[in-house]
Amino acid sequence: MSAAKPDARLAELIDLLAGSRQHIDEWFAAEFAKQHPPFYASVDIRVSSHKMAPVDVNLFPGGFNNLDAAAIERAAGAAGGMLERAWPGSKRLLVLAEAHTRNPHYVDNLAVLGRMLEMAGVEVRFACLGAEPLEVSGSDGKSLHLASICRRGRRIEAAGFDPDALLLNNDLAAGTPKMLLDIEQPKLPPLAAGWSQRRKSAYFFQYERVATRFAHEFGFDPWLIDAFFNVCTRVDVARKVGMDCLAAAVAETLDDIRSNFAGIGSEERPFVVIKADAGTYGMGVVMLDEADQVHSLNRRQRSSLASGKDGLTISDILIQEGIPTIELVDGFAAEEAHYCVGDKVIGSFWRFNQRKSDRENLNSQGMGFACRPESEAANARRQASETVAALALLAAGREFAGDLAA
Repeated sequence: MSAAKPDARLAELIDLLAGSRQHIDEWFAAEFAKQHPPFYASVDIRVSSHKMAPVDVNLFPGGFNNLDAAAIERAAGAAGGMLERAWPGSKRLLVLAEAHTRNPHYVDNLAVLGRMLEMAGVEVRFACLGAEPLEVSGSDGKSLHLASICRRGRRIEAAGFDPDALLLNNDLAAGTPKMLLDIEQPKLPPLAAGWSQRRKSAYFFQYERVATRFAHEFGFDPWLIDAFFNVCTRVDVARKVGMDCLAAAVAETLDDIRSNFAGIGSEERPFVVIKADAGTYGMGVVMLDEADQVHSLNRRQRSSLASGKDGLTISDILIQEGIPTIELVDGFAAEEAHYCVGDKVIGSFWRFNQRKSDRENLNSQGMGFACRPESEAANARRQASETVAALALLAAGREFAGDLAA
């Protein structure tokens, strides 16, 4: 594992954050006291030579199996504390899993998530949203039973298990099942967090506000921890509808990046990432460095921007500042994935990709995962990126401020 050195401004920010730990901890304690954070989340952070910023926040994290034992232990403590504060008496959780259960690594994630919750003193069962129960296997060949769910009045049960709360590990991209509507049990996260309703642009608007306030509190430029973004709605890339709007938004975002590059004396060529404003799994992601490229997208690029997971039609497009990563794992481009439970950043790992460059989407075919090594030299930088992850978590709490307490 290695990385290039950050430039002077980012290095100064890392030093500033390292020297302000007590103030930062007090600031976060005061902020999280005002609202419920999501039950859990993962935050993808890209670090370039001049900034570190979140590029994606997933409220249905699926990679707990990539965390080390110490992180899982921290997660268990945070989960127990979160349940006791927000939903006291919740000791029986039903985890509603994704449908892509043929992926053994996702099953590994469920197994680790279940172990984490049991360590927190919670009784756990797993279920799927389909009509029939499933028996699925992880990469070690061990099986995991997914019961089918049924509704009794305003409660959800699974094979006689009556949970105190439902923990969604299914992002509801295909829509919100009617069976889950008007249920008296808490739903963690709320149904509004599902990708059939949630929009990344709404999230990044909240993050921009949080990052700006934090930067002003500690005296630095918020652009160092934030990425420019824009959004176009009612776009049909397959039929080339709304492409002028998309090109104009790309041009505006590139101009914003160029302006900031000029201010710091950078000769780097800016680029943007265009992707679905709803959805995950790295689907529907294209990189551009000129606005005119919008009109010359090839068939494969248009196809990837036309539909997402579960065949979800993409009509809203997010335009986001591209951040070239300086982080490497065995010579391959890498980025940080931080995992959060309650108001705690409990651990992280690298996502790297043997087939992609530092300017491309790493959450795609060819990716692998590696634990982040502990070292004194890396501590300040790790602490800085954990601070950014905590800001991202705080923004997610603001996004669903009313729903998260329900």
